[in-house]
Amino acid sequence: MLTADDSLEFILDQVQELGRGDKSHEKAAYRALIHMTQRWAEPTDLYISQDLQMAERIGQDLADIARHIQDIQHAYMKALFENGGEKLD
Repeated sequence: MLTADDSLEFILDQVQELGRGDKSHEKAAYRALIHMTQRWAEPTDLYISQDLQMAERIGQDLADIARHIQDIQHAYMKALFENGGEKLD
């Protein structure tokens, strides 16, 4: 199992790789995710030094982000097709 510090470093490496991508969605993902890595690493009351707690926090935050994106995507597709492309009030 990765230590808390190793977990942060692993995630940061993955996010940095997105930032080196050529596609606009990779850059957008980088900008969004870099904020999360900074939050996990901040030495505040939210900082977690316990390895398992860090793994749970990272895993839960990433799952929450994915769920929010899916919710927005679903709402957008519903609005797009149910309203025939008309502007919503």
